[in-house]
Amino acid sequence: MENKNKLEVITERAETKEPIFNFLEIAGLKEGMVNLVRKLQTNIDNGKYDALVSDEVGGRIPTLILREIIKARRPEAKIDTYFIASGKTYFPQRGSEDYNKLIKYIRDIIEGDNNVLLVTQYVHSGKTLAKLAGALQEAGASHIDAAVLNSLKEESELQKHTLCAENVFVGTRDSSTYEFDEHTSWFTGVAKTKDYSPKLKLLQEVIAQEGRGRFISQQEWMEIFDIKKGERYQDFKTRLEDPEKNEKWDARARESLSEAELKELRETIQKAREDVKTLATGVLETVWSK
Repeated sequence: MENKNKLEVITERAETKEPIFNFLEIAGLKEGMVNLVRKLQTNIDNGKYDALVSDEVGGRIPTLILREIIKARRPEAKIDTYFIASGKTYFPQRGSEDYNKLIKYIRDIIEGDNNVLLVTQYVHSGKTLAKLAGALQEAGASHIDAAVLNSLKEESELQKHTLCAENVFVGTRDSSTYEFDEHTSWFTGVAKTKDYSPKLKLLQEVIAQEGRGRFISQQEWMEIFDIKKGERYQDFKTRLEDPEKNEKWDARARESLSEAELKELRETIQKAREDVKTLATGVLETVWSK
């Protein structure tokens, strides 16, 4: 696992009292989270939501940050938090066996929760967001709002097309999320399975059963195929077809996590949880400062 070596650490500057983050990728979510929470501020203080529903895997970190914020503002509140596997190519077709499995799963977990905040980290077209909001409504959620950390679409456009959500709130527009996306499974320790399931599994279990091919970083992929940063596709195309390099890739993709990597994964998850609390504290101070 190369991500630990790739990630820089933001160090504390005594004169500005900047918080310490373990991962720049999580620290970089602050602007979007501040904007998003400002829009949710009244709803949070009024205790509008019974439950947070995250579309996994990317939505998990923003959802956990929101949960910390809600708990800080309303310590007495009971806020259920659920995680549902989703995604553009992963969401099951309506009426299929897998879709019925999704509805049953949602119905079982949100029983008794009427006011749901659906949280997602990134929206491209908004179609998957609309489908998941529809599934929540079909499964019994009476009132649904959607919180989108970063969107390619205007907030008004998302609102227009997400018919089952009463309100759609967007943090930032068209910000790059690639670095964060690449590491979300390592930060959270969970992943989607290849075969559809609405429930995620532990990352080490998915890798043990399916291999690590989907989770190899871009940096490691470039190293395996001897690709230099900025190199054009036509210049490294032949290396992608090299049998020896492909054999090396295949061998690496089949490997389970070593004991050292499992230890590193546990440490990464713990550090990401620390960053969730740090970022939640920073958002609270910014949004509710006098």
